[in-house]
Amino acid sequence: MLDERLEMLLSELLGCEYKTARQLAEKINLSEKSVRTRIKELGTICIANGAVLRSKQRYGYCLEIEDQGRFQKFLEECRQPEGRMGLTTPEHRVKYLLNELLSAQTYVKMDDLAEKMYISRQTLVNDLRKAESILDGYGLIVEKKSRYGMKVLGQELGMRRCISEHLSKKYEAESGDKTLQLILNVLKQFHLEITEAALRELYLYVKISVKRMEQGFFVRMPEEAEFMKERTEFQAASVLAEELGEVKSIVIPECETLYLAVLMAGNRTFAAAGWEDTNYVIPQYLDELVDRMVNTVYETFGLDYRRNLELRMALNYHMVPMDIRLRYQLKIQNPMLDEIKKNYMFPYTAAGQAVIPLMEYYHSSISDEETGYIALQFALAMERDKKGIQKKRILMVCSSGQGSAQLLKYKYMEEFGKYIEEIKICTVYQIEDMDFSDIDYVLTTVPVKSKIPRPIMEIQTFLSDGEILKIREKLQENEMDFLNGYYSGELFFPDLEGNSKEEVIASMCEKISRFRTLPEEFYDSVLKREDLAHTDYGNLVALPHPYKMMTDTTFVAVGILQKPIYWVQNQVQVVLLVSLAEGKHSRIQEFYKVTTELLLKEEAIRQLISHPEFAVFMDLLREK
Repeated sequence: MLDERLEMLLSELLGCEYKTARQLAEKINLSEKSVRTRIKELGTICIANGAVLRSKQRYGYCLEIEDQGRFQKFLEECRQPEGRMGLTTPEHRVKYLLNELLSAQTYVKMDDLAEKMYISRQTLVNDLRKAESILDGYGLIVEKKSRYGMKVLGQELGMRRCISEHLSKKYEAESGDKTLQLILNVLKQFHLEITEAALRELYLYVKISVKRMEQGFFVRMPEEAEFMKERTEFQAASVLAEELGEVKSIVIPECETLYLAVLMAGNRTFAAAGWEDTNYVIPQYLDELVDRMVNTVYETFGLDYRRNLELRMALNYHMVPMDIRLRYQLKIQNPMLDEIKKNYMFPYTAAGQAVIPLMEYYHSSISDEETGYIALQFALAMERDKKGIQKKRILMVCSSGQGSAQLLKYKYMEEFGKYIEEIKICTVYQIEDMDFSDIDYVLTTVPVKSKIPRPIMEIQTFLSDGEILKIREKLQENEMDFLNGYYSGELFFPDLEGNSKEEVIASMCEKISRFRTLPEEFYDSVLKREDLAHTDYGNLVALPHPYKMMTDTTFVAVGILQKPIYWVQNQVQVVLLVSLAEGKHSRIQEFYKVTTELLLKEEAIRQLISHPEFAVFMDLLREK
């Protein structure tokens, strides 16, 4: 353990900046000679615990951490009851500041905070700026009064949200804590379904609420929340409030009970059938929001779910608790988010468009977690109406002998049944009389001299392994021909330039306009969509598109940058600008599926960047 002087000395040196012996002496009230003596003592201790004290003439002393794990463990062993030690990084200090400011009932002076944290006033000023930036995101400000100090001002709901998102570790479950069991008992008593992730969030909010009430802070619920009193969740919250009050020896007022009801309603799960609330009706405004959601997906992607009652009802049921979360800015965890983005990229893209009306209605951004749950509803709808592989109709031409022809037909159906709808058989003499309107391919065991309007492939009477592979590749290759309706060599730009997403999109629009007619508002429409939700999905790829369908033809422009640029959340070097023409797109799901599968392959994207050629790009798209 360190004595008080060594602890103060170490704390002064944790800021990663040089300090002279004079500066240190003034701070800890020792002579410069004593400081140098104690520095040697502290240096020996630090070396044994993963850090080195460096000295530099005219600059002073600086602490350099070589083994973060060992040094952090050392700090934890030295930590004082006030939690002052362990503040080795700005992140640690900012969290400490947030906790001090949010829990303070009176003004806090900067000098007192600096002394308590064992840091310089300038370090505190720098950390305070970061803390204020975080608080601003919750509608909170730090009021500063001379001779009084600082105090956080704003709504209690914002303060609790800030605590839940930045200081949640302070409220993890403790051994013997009865709060979780009380919550579970009440949920069971009132038949309120809740996911495991939502249960963790509910527990966290309840723990924070109880702690805040113990500190003397209470919420003020808006009048519009009065409707909750008619719902089952308020009955459950009343029981929970009474039991929590007994366990924690506090009186929980009705406003806090109403807040507990909101927390339960926002985290609740509704099945598509069966409501515990008698004669519960989905509010009309939610159905109107869902209508706007499916309409914007249609206007942007040509996916027509406007009359899909099953999807609309699923979205309505999902919107009931989501409406509560968005109104009261409750966060939700989505443990499946990464898997959703990876395996359902197009449904996630569609959901990113669908939530735009929600952003406009609630005047709030929609988190990736919320978007991910909406994506699951669209993914399910897409799976239901998926038509699968477009099967082919085959004409098989044989020399003669129905027996051998039927055997060959049987073998082809056995090997390629997933690709073949029907196989018709004819002889070489009957071929001129055949109707080819419902034929996709001609397979023949004999030379065909007649001119026929379909692709011909010569085959052997008996299938070899090599021929099986050849035919399967041919059938699969043709299955990808629809991509030619989206991609073209003239809209492949291997030398794209730009230092920002705005510059890149502008450059692509200028290049596209040489080959396609673009509406005047096309560029602005793409940026409008970018402002609402980012389209960089990682793996150096962005997939921007206009806010809605607006071009006469469908196209995808592909641009490769010389070096990556920062888009919104990720570095981007490959840009696919998608524009769909107005009307129905029968294979749009397949297009996005094939495209997004490529965009998620790290090796394929590296290969495309190394060899920025249209042929390489199309080969990578068709690659299984």
